[in-house]
Amino acid sequence: MFIQSTQQEKGAPVMLHETSLKTRYYETDAMGHINNTNYIAYLEVARVDFLYGTGISSKDKPFRFVVASVRCDYLHPIYPWQDIRITSWVSRIGNKSITMRHEILTEDGVTAAKAQVVMVRYDPAARQSLPLDPETVGKLRPYLRQDEAEK
Repeated sequence: MFIQSTQQEKGAPVMLHETSLKTRYYETDAMGHINNTNYIAYLEVARVDFLYGTGISSKDKPFRFVVASVRCDYLHPIYPWQDIRITSWVSRIGNKSITMRHEILTEDGVTAAKAQVVMVRYDPAARQSLPLDPETVGKLRPYLRQDEAEK
């Protein structure tokens, strides 16, 4: 699902991507809340959903990114059988990599986690990084939002 956010300083609206999930009991830990490792899996679902939803990847166009870095700040517990949504956007487009930001929100709108993921375009046959192609950059630009922390 795609939603629009407010306009940036330059006047162009920024697109946000949203993925919805329901947590499951087996994702809990001894404390009774969702284990921290599952947050990373939720981010992966959101990233893949974003890449397929934007047409950057598809069944006919293989997934050509590897994760170089993941940072997740856990702010609020999530519990089993909760509906959550992950809002995603692009915060940086580099020569070979992109940085995505995510927020995991509970069904009542509480921010459970904030995350940053760096992905590098990669050629598995050559085992090396590749420059981002202009088509991919064009599909990423509508989702580019400069966060306050990056200004």
